[in-house]
Amino acid sequence: MKPETKPKKFLTLLLYTLPIIFLIVTYFLMTVGAEDIFQGAGTSSNLWHEALDAFRYNARWSDMYGMTVIDFFDYQFSFGIDTIFRFVDVIVVSGIIYLIVIMALGRRLKFCLNDSLIFGTIWLALTMSRFSASLFNFSFSHVHNYMIIGFFSLLFLLPYVWKLYGHKLPTSIWLNIAMIIAGFLFGFASNITPLSFLALALALSAAYIIKTKKLEMRKILGSWELMGVVGILIACALMYGVGSGLSNYENNADYLIMTDYVSLDALLSAPLSNVVRILNHIVSNFGSIMPYVIMMVGALAFEYLAYKKKLIKKRGTNSVQLAGFGLLFVVLHTLAMSQIIAMHRLFMPAYMVSIIVVVHSAIRLILLLKLPPWSEVIFAVLMTGTMTIIIADMAKSKIVHRREMASVLEEIKASDSDEVCLNGKMMQNSTSRIFKFSQTGLVENWTINQPIHGKRIIRCE
Repeated sequence: MKPETKPKKFLTLLLYTLPIIFLIVTYFLMTVGAEDIFQGAGTSSNLWHEALDAFRYNARWSDMYGMTVIDFFDYQFSFGIDTIFRFVDVIVVSGIIYLIVIMALGRRLKFCLNDSLIFGTIWLALTMSRFSASLFNFSFSHVHNYMIIGFFSLLFLLPYVWKLYGHKLPTSIWLNIAMIIAGFLFGFASNITPLSFLALALALSAAYIIKTKKLEMRKILGSWELMGVVGILIACALMYGVGSGLSNYENNADYLIMTDYVSLDALLSAPLSNVVRILNHIVSNFGSIMPYVIMMVGALAFEYLAYKKKLIKKRGTNSVQLAGFGLLFVVLHTLAMSQIIAMHRLFMPAYMVSIIVVVHSAIRLILLLKLPPWSEVIFAVLMTGTMTIIIADMAKSKIVHRREMASVLEEIKASDSDEVCLNGKMMQNSTSRIFKFSQTGLVENWTINQPIHGKRIIRCE
């Protein structure tokens, strides 16, 4: 393989660095939102009590981390201690992109134009999706929640996907211990995704036993794959045995209305009517992810055809399995949310899996098409231009919102009263001009009376 030219190396560097610049711009220019203030931004409190309250509300890492570290955040970035945690946000979300890329490639990332194009493509797939609000720009409460869910989910899935690609993992006690820890972190990160993985593991194990008519207990019990499941089960025992499980839906009137939550008690007391509600939820939830399902079905069809016709020699059966298992996971993940009409952001782990599957098959399709070498340069130039516009759009939106909220915060701080009248500026959301990136204001209807700079915000006649 010929060494890349300097222009290609420069484009490669841009494609790797521009997404990171986007994250730095986003998180460091972001003013805290209403929910961040509700959770304690701009105040100092007992971190241990915050973590315990989060555990009682929703026993998982994402809420416990988000509700605890937000206490370190000032209303706006000013080189305080929140600098550390804003950098953590950049690192973790960069890690999410990296993990998706290497699972789509099936190998480590290289400093070459092809790999940087894939890195940029996956960043665009996240940034231009409906999930960008929760992962990038809506508020820190959303960012901290979903970055923890996304990162630990992908980190846990990595060795399973690696094995699917044919990579051999060293068999040792340390790997088993690592998988128990990874399984626990994954299982304790969210309510739904670990249960979906357990259902997938159970389904695939049953299919394997039926097909081979073998049950090798000694081999199974000593496997690192089972240790990952053990870690999930330990986390589930903690979440559902000691913590709140899914009870926050029952305790939050807004969630009950918004999601049409069907509790187990309701299902047992009126099974017929509530089964109908659950079926309606399933139809609604699959409607939300149907574009991803269609793309994954297309990827599976392509991989099966490529394998049968021997169109691509490399990784035929592995790619079919990746597409099939990924599709099954997305279906099970959606079915796991049948108790509710799911808010779109809850589909983020399923969306990340769909990106892995679709991008992997897209890479193989491009190899099959044998595009001319100059095409990658054209794509790279177009992508870097698009990235630059996106960064500029986000930066301008954040700077304008920061300036407007700074004046509001100054007015509140300068007030001589312990109570400040609510005004429209406090509730003003921001939306970028081109790509419509949005961010919440300092106050929402449900956060009124929450102090800002020690002053209670009230409605005035």
